[in-house]
Amino acid sequence: MKSDSLEQYLESRSKLFEEKVELEERLQKINEVLGQQETPVTQATTGNTTTAKPKATRGRPRGRPKGKPKGRPKSKGVRGTRNKMSLRDAIIAVTSERPMSKEEILNGVQKLGYHFSTKDPINSINSILYSKKQFKKEGGKFSPLK
Repeated sequence: MKSDSLEQYLESRSKLFEEKVELEERLQKINEVLGQQETPVTQATTGNTTTAKPKATRGRPRGRPKGKPKGRPKSKGVRGTRNKMSLRDAIIAVTSERPMSKEEILNGVQKLGYHFSTKDPINSINSILYSKKQFKKEGGKFSPLK
């Protein structure tokens, strides 16, 4: 049984090689008619056939266009307008008169015209109040260090 399947394999393999040679000859004739210079290159060890492909000239060119700067263009983001002063300066201006709670600071900063681009502006205020020890907290109210 083993020899029978081995003989079938060898017979199928030889038929495939014969068909491959016929196809390569036909392909070469077609290339000659079309005026193309590519010829199949057969690798003896694997039996694979590869053809040299011409370099593609259609489509978008690869890489970054010449003369264009690297990186993304600078945009103003979602808010569109910039605030006249930083949030830290606005908080200092509001709390310089008297100590205030976070909600009072938020209302005062918004009255100064500061525009928040976040959904939760208290988080932005917290990041300023609790960083770099520029504000002191007494009884839940904040005032600038002097």
